This record gives sequence, C-alpha cells and structure tokens, in this order.
Amino acid sequence: MSTRTTSLSHPVVDHVHHDFTALPETWTCAQALEEIRRTGDDRKVSYFYTVDENDRLQGVIPVRRFLTAPPERLLGEMAIRSLVVVQEDMTLAEAAQKFQNHKFLSLPVVRADGSVAGVIDLRALTGEEVDHSDKSVVEEVFQTIGVRLEALASGSLKAVWWTRFPWLLSTVASGFLCAWLSSRFSSTLEKNILLSFFIALVLALGESISIQSMTFSFQELHKPPKERRSHSHLFVREIAMALFLGVPIGLAVGGLSYLLEPRLETSLVVGLSIAVSTLNACLIGLMLPWVLKAMKVEPKIAAGPLVLALTDVATILVYLSLATLVL
Repeated sequence: MSTRTTSLSHPVVDHVHHDFTALPETWTCAQALEEIRRTGDDRKVSYFYTVDENDRLQGVIPVRRFLTAPPERLLGEMAIRSLVVVQEDMTLAEAAQKFQNHKFLSLPVVRADGSVAGVIDLRALTGEEVDHSDKSVVEEVFQTIGVRLEALASGSLKAVWWTRFPWLLSTVASGFLCAWLSSRFSSTLEKNILLSFFIALVLALGESISIQSMTFSFQELHKPPKERRSHSHLFVREIAMALFLGVPIGLAVGGLSYLLEPRLETSLVVGLSIAVSTLNACLIGLMLPWVLKAMKVEPKIAAGPLVLALTDVATILVYLSLATLVL
C-alpha cells in the first residue's frame, strides 16, 4: 500500500474533519436512530459521540451497540466513558502515538472546554483513504505509523547508533562462545572430521528457522490484544511446527552425510542435532520478542541479533554434545 505521508510535526487542527455525529446523552436509542436516519450516515468509521447540555464530550458509542440496545435505553447508559481523545493543540506525532497505542480507526479532537472540535482518522497520517474493512491494510498502516514514530524519536545519527550497536555485541559474544565451545570439543571433531563439515549447515538452518518463528511472533504482537492467541496455544503450535520441519530436514541431511561417509553414528548425530536444534530455534524465535516486550525493550531492534545469538549457541551446544555422547 503506497501512502502520501504527512509531516508529523503538523498541528492536529490542520487535519480534523467534521464528518461525525454528536448526540445528546439524554436521548434514547430510538431518538438517536431516528436522527441518524434523518441526517444520513455513510461514514466508513461509525463512532457516535455523546455530549452533555454544554456540548462537552462525554462518551462514544460504537455502531454495533445500537443493534442490540433496546429503543428506550438512554445514550448516556450505552456510551463508553473511558475515552481516548486528542487535544486540539497537539501535533500529528502526538496523535499518531495515541493511534499506535490504542489501534483506533479515528479519534475525537477536543477543545480546552471539552467540546468536540472535530475528528481525526488514519487518513490524516497516511495522506490517503484507508480501507477499514481490510484488516491487513489497517495493520500495515499501524506498522507504518510505528516505524515513523521510531524514526522521529531516534532522529540523530548518535541516537540511531546507540539504539543498534549494543545489541550487535550479542552477535560478537555468541561467536566467541561458539568458538570456545568448539575448542572444548576439539577431540570429538578431530576423531570425526565429517562433523566439522556440517557445522555451517546446522547453524544456518537454526538461524533461518528462528527468524521465521520471530517473524510469526511479531505478527502476533502487532494484533490487537483481543485477537492474539494464548501463549500456551502458540507454544504448542510452534513445537508441532518444529517437528514437522526438523524431522524431515534432519533425515534428509543425515542421509546426505551418510553418502559422504557411510557411518551410521555420524549420520545419526547430524540428523538428530538438526531436529533438536530446530525445536530450540522455533521456541527462541517465538518467545524472545514477547520477553523483550515484557521487559519494556523495543523488540524490533533487539530481537534479531539476540535471537540469532542464542540460536547459534544453543545449536552448537546441542550438536557437539550429541556428537560426544553418541560417538
């Protein structure tokens, strides 16, 4: 989806529109529906706002509530009062942060006296109409907003460097640790030189699978909380996926190693290591973004290097430990 982006430094008041419906909170559902039918309502985002006698914003009513509410019910009783609003003097960047945090399609803009100045929606941030009925399009818009906010926050070259550099040290540390582990198992590798030929392949497979799982984890994190699957469901699903991926690949690579050197024990180590490492890689890639988010660390920057680093160490440890145990 291409967008004509708007500068986030612009004031919100330059982008509000007045295509919204404000209803007195003392009206009944029947009165409100009659007014809506009379004035017409063809908006894509149907939030109806309730106001008091002084036109101050009191609540919001999603259109679906009108479908189930009895005609005599008061709007004040139907309205959601835990409002998320944008102040009239805010910038688009501040409004974008509210959209990103709450995943609403539009937000009311209020004046200092609490009255509604207008409404701001995703169009103000993208520069073009957004198809709200297409969840994938809306999710892409929210991801784009998040990227723009991160870029705005990081800004300077020094800030970008400081955001990225520390996490890359995990790659250096994992490389050193893998080298140290290889030296500890040097006798095993010397006696079974074929094992060293497959180290790069085993590590590359583990890294590729962990990145796939991490991508899947990010997709879940970007969903609204009510649409996310439970951690236990994701955990079981990823274990099953690891078996479906690891077993056939392990058998295939183990068979290839047997063709290079017909030693059943070596082929068993290679194949079994891949199967076990696939399980480790899947779980590391799935869980680490959630752990980082729980620790208030931005997973988009930190997760990649850490996932690869942990996967490499776990993979080489499994590979060499199984080799020593079996051979």
